[in-house]
Amino acid sequence: MQLIIARELKMSRPTKMTKETIDKLEEAFALGCTDLEASLFANIAPATLYNYQDKNEGFLERKTQLKETPVLKARASVISAFEKSPDIALKYLERKKKDEFSLRRENEMTLFTPVPILGGASVKSQLNR
Repeated sequence: MQLIIARELKMSRPTKMTKETIDKLEEAFALGCTDLEASLFANIAPATLYNYQDKNEGFLERKTQLKETPVLKARASVISAFEKSPDIALKYLERKKKDEFSLRRENEMTLFTPVPILGGASVKSQLNR
């Protein structure tokens, strides 16, 4: 009788995805870490992360947003430096508004530029020179 009860009460492993683990993952993603790096930081296997995000749709979106945090911070830092360093502002404009501020001109080349084909007598005359 006890054997039957034990089979019916299957014990599952406790989840590794605790609040603390999720907080560590979010901290790592906010630093721009890859999935592997974040998993190492949170002390879980990458498969555990992927299983969790498969079951929790909102987490994948949150992860994607957090991974953009370093870019946002860098952008804010660049923009806040404009007043102190006008050269940074100019470099920003050179990259963001190339048509107005770029120092170099882009070569414009069409795909259908005719190219002369040399053959026969004209090739022989070129070789004899």
